[in-house]
Amino acid sequence: MRFGVVVEGATDVAVFEELIPKIRPEVVKVVTRLARGKSRFMGLFPNLLSTLRDGSVWVDRAIAVRDADDQDPLLIEQAMQGAISGRKYPFWKGVGVHATKRETETWMLADVAAINRVAARRQGAAVAAVAGPLEEIRDAKERFKKLLFKASLPYEPEVAREIAQEIELAVLRQECPSFRLFEAKVLAP
Repeated sequence: MRFGVVVEGATDVAVFEELIPKIRPEVVKVVTRLARGKSRFMGLFPNLLSTLRDGSVWVDRAIAVRDADDQDPLLIEQAMQGAISGRKYPFWKGVGVHATKRETETWMLADVAAINRVAARRQGAAVAAVAGPLEEIRDAKERFKKLLFKASLPYEPEVAREIAQEIELAVLRQECPSFRLFEAKVLAP
């Protein structure tokens, strides 16, 4: 199965290229399109969905993912759904939309053991888990950057990819309950 995803930023590309096959193991290829920021996302994602091919072959299913930050994820998803309403996409398993409760980086904070494994491989330092309900953190990206700094890791897509490879989905579900909504959309028939 080939899965397409439209995201806001380069770090998101790396994260979703790793998480989607973990959620749905039959995914052999994740094709991504980058909107290059939240401000451009809503205007670009309907057309970016139209470009999701693996070479000359369309992807089987696609999803557009945007951070909700401090807004209501359901309202954002309704706006996203409205932006693609009436459009025909050639994905035989459909197209979905998702707004993360805060930011994708919230998910990256969920499994500190994953961060520590990457830090150990890169001769970094071990860090402690972030306290409190993660999905209530309003500045998850900044908190993630600070945690990476303490671990002597750069904030770059390849580090995010390595952490996403290490993340345990059970830990992510527990620490970020709204992740289950994204997971269900990826698993939809």
